[in-house]
Amino acid sequence: MDVRSASGNRLQVEVVTRVEDFRRLEPAWTRLFEATSTRLPFATYDWAAAWWVHFSRRLGLAMRDELAVRVVTVPGGDVVGIAPMMRTFRPGVGPVKTRELHFFGADHNLTELRTVICADEHAPAVYAALARHFAECTGERDWLYWTHVPATVASALESLPGLEWETELPNYLLPLAADWETFKGGLKRNVRESLRKCYNSPKRDGIEFSFHALAAVEDMPPAIDHLVRLHGARADLEDTVKHANVFHTATSRRFFVDVVRRLAAKGQARAFQLRLGERVIATRFGFLFGDVLYLYYSGYEPDFGKYSVMTTCVAEALKWAIERRVKHVNLSVGNDVSKTRWGPIEVMYRTALSISPTLRSKLALAVFDQANALARHPMLRQHLMRR
Repeated sequence: MDVRSASGNRLQVEVVTRVEDFRRLEPAWTRLFEATSTRLPFATYDWAAAWWVHFSRRLGLAMRDELAVRVVTVPGGDVVGIAPMMRTFRPGVGPVKTRELHFFGADHNLTELRTVICADEHAPAVYAALARHFAECTGERDWLYWTHVPATVASALESLPGLEWETELPNYLLPLAADWETFKGGLKRNVRESLRKCYNSPKRDGIEFSFHALAAVEDMPPAIDHLVRLHGARADLEDTVKHANVFHTATSRRFFVDVVRRLAAKGQARAFQLRLGERVIATRFGFLFGDVLYLYYSGYEPDFGKYSVMTTCVAEALKWAIERRVKHVNLSVGNDVSKTRWGPIEVMYRTALSISPTLRSKLALAVFDQANALARHPMLRQHLMRR
């Protein structure tokens, strides 16, 4: 299959397996990231580099990861796409093991979207080049786990053997108006009424909140402490929509401190806080890339939940973004009313599994099932049940 870029150049795929070569990708990676329209924090080089440091298992007996980053280039070496991938072996040592090829981001949902980095106009050709490449090298893996393929380019993967499309994940992108009043005027009536109550109800009780947007590197550690505390408090609530505590492990917290430090040093991290005096009542982290703001995880003090402080914090963050001429706010993934109420654009991502058509891979799946490790990949269990 002759796969070419938008400019007509035939694309090639190279594999990066050494850490030093991975580090050399940073300049090209950053150029690609800046050419994307979504500009997800998870697609930055800093996120991938921090993830590999904190989450990869390089010496594990039960499990071992190795770099398997795919770099898509045109003749002459210009990079047009990067797939931050790795191979995971189970067990980590010994002659008999399963081999999974998948994207960085196998964590406690800290990495919300795990996808290829490429400019929008090159995406169909880049995905097609990767599909061709993987179809030609099935012997290196037992299965390929494709996460979060934009629905607009999913057809480019159809040439992959054993491809099975499974789950879909919506992401919500909110266009902003030139000013707050215009933006608010375009919201549904019930949302405008909810905003009015958010601001009026605490005032009636003699409470006045203040909003703060922190950006300095030195402000990030205490801001993260507040996020971890309030996010955990929110996760512990019983009489509301259940939210998992993604920061419950020490590794997750160390990773987040590292990645925020990296991005804050470039002016790309924000900690939005709603305070009562000096007391932080609600917070939400964000990542700012040019005219795109990504709103990440949040938390609030349950005692102030009756004032809808999380809605107020988001509304103030939107005001802040409008004042700085941000064009789009990414409300993150997952279909829930806290996102859809704002009237955002839905961007759909699809996930698939490609199982290598070899006897070894079939046996590997059987071993994987017998080892009772399918909970991490329910799609594999579904596949076996259909056979």
